[in-house]
Amino acid sequence: MANNYTFLSFVIEDVNTEQYAWLRKVTKAIEENEGGPIGELDGAEHEWAGWCFNSHVTDIQGDEDIENVVADVCIYTEENCDLEALGDLLVCFLEKFRPNEVISFQYAHTCSKPRPGEFGGGALAACSECFLITSTYEIEQKLSEDLKAELPKDLAKTEGV
Repeated sequence: MANNYTFLSFVIEDVNTEQYAWLRKVTKAIEENEGGPIGELDGAEHEWAGWCFNSHVTDIQGDEDIENVVADVCIYTEENCDLEALGDLLVCFLEKFRPNEVISFQYAHTCSKPRPGEFGGGALAACSECFLITSTYEIEQKLSEDLKAELPKDLAKTEGV
């Protein structure tokens, strides 16, 4: 049996004390909850259980006094991630703190065994209204269609092209 993984890592820059406290509160609730609603994310219909979401704030250790701190927050996964749940979290963050900004990142899918179709990834972009996800599969399909459109008509019908 093969294991599938989703890896990602990105930074939210210049996070102030209020934003950091909110991120810490929400991520702690996610870590402690075995599924179900998460505070401000009650409307999100996701399986939160098993979601490996971690945040790390540079230059802040433990529960030190965090007044007036501005830091970069690195969000990453160690094994897997529900991309839609993370998209909902980012929309809530942006709606609350940064309504005119966009946060985007790339992610990778991998597998413990080299099976066709188990490797790839994509990108997620979020604003205060919604988020969009695309995958390398969708990009591959679009590139193939674009190339087929450029081929002479008789070559476009060839199998495997």
